[in-house]
Amino acid sequence: MWNRAELKERAKKVLRKYYWIAFLVTLVASILGGSQGASAPSFSFGFNNNDFMRGGGANWQQFNPSDPQSLKILTAILIGAVALSAIALVIVALGLAFKLFVGGPIEVGMNRYFLEARQDRSDFANLFSMFRAGRYLNVVKANAWRMLFTFLWLLLFVIPGIIKGYSYSMIPYLMADNPGMDYQRAMKLSMAMTNGEKWNIFVLDLSFIGWYLLGLLACCVGILFVVPYVVATKAELYVTLRQKAIEANLCSAEELGQ
Repeated sequence: MWNRAELKERAKKVLRKYYWIAFLVTLVASILGGSQGASAPSFSFGFNNNDFMRGGGANWQQFNPSDPQSLKILTAILIGAVALSAIALVIVALGLAFKLFVGGPIEVGMNRYFLEARQDRSDFANLFSMFRAGRYLNVVKANAWRMLFTFLWLLLFVIPGIIKGYSYSMIPYLMADNPGMDYQRAMKLSMAMTNGEKWNIFVLDLSFIGWYLLGLLACCVGILFVVPYVVATKAELYVTLRQKAIEANLCSAEELGQ
């Protein structure tokens, strides 16, 4: 049975040697991989719905379907709504594509860096290691299925989606260890590794709230300095669950490149 204090102490041991390289790795990964906490873009045109209905836009109380001017206004509104919807869909599609084809491999590469750093092999180039031939497409494929299944579970309400998110949380680490692993195998093994551990992982995540709040007090910039600590701790968690899976014969050390 693992405990949070032990994982964090092991993470600190790694960061004492390689903190600034780890900081640079997580900073670049945040830029290229996007931030899950980033807010969606919003559009404002200087009025709200209440103003519009009261007469800030078209005066709906005087709207006459037989009036050509009224029809022109309605047509312009509909065209504008369709255009904004199309723009929003394009932005979402581009964001998902970027997350899939760039963010996913970067996330796996970041995990590989931290797994290697704990063995005194601190190489910044590991961040981009999944873009090599023979690795890239398989990593993208595994990340695509992970995103799809998590999204489908989210459709069943938020809680099941969060639970499944934890079930699939080891996939980026498994791909970091073995980029050639089949996505079905990675999903199955991740679920097995997190079986009975999801609540403990959730509590581990909650234990960093204090650090994030301190980061917020430093004009939010401080959060950037907390991220290496969090990622290093999660890498230690994976190593612990990996060893547990090997001892339980869920997988072999050779399968995970050990």
